[in-house]
Amino acid sequence: NAFDILIRNYNKIIALFPDQELATDNDNWYTTYSTYDVHVENDTLFPPNRAELKMNVYFTEPLSVEDYFEKITAVLDNRVTFSRISGSERVYLNPKTPVFLEMQHLLEKYFQQPILPKAENGSSDARFFTGRGFPILIVKVVGEGHHTLEEYLHIPSIVPLYRALEEFVEIHGRINSDVLNYVNQKEEAFREIHS
Repeated sequence: NAFDILIRNYNKIIALFPDQELATDNDNWYTTYSTYDVHVENDTLFPPNRAELKMNVYFTEPLSVEDYFEKITAVLDNRVTFSRISGSERVYLNPKTPVFLEMQHLLEKYFQQPILPKAENGSSDARFFTGRGFPILIVKVVGEGHHTLEEYLHIPSIVPLYRALEEFVEIHGRINSDVLNYVNQKEEAFREIHS
């Protein structure tokens, strides 16, 4: 029964993520997963001979995508085909780096309060730049409920964030040409695929 085999192997995979239940909205720097798109080909006379599911893994450990792929593959039995649809390295910037400290100073200046670094689990388009060696700093306006019907943002937080970003860009000048070339290449490839 393909579905039974899938579930047994799925349970082996999720056992690799003991911190899944520890993650909360306020403290989510844990390796977690999200399962979706479960499909089983049923037959009225026979057990299912094909079953599949898709899973996102958000990892916080200093491992590569390939390391995680191998870690998961190692627990699966040989009746399961496991493939990677996409992957990108984690986004992490040490809070002691000059670019981080400078942005923190600007945020504190415009918000007029201490701004503490916070690591968050999840994904960001910034992940596409991590492998290129660009420092990634993710900032956001104050708000909660992202991607839900209850999503909101605190309107008064927009202007201080804008001012901090504006000053940061003024200090550092125009965008690095390597970043710009990389973005242009990705946009061109995307247009070719979707045209």
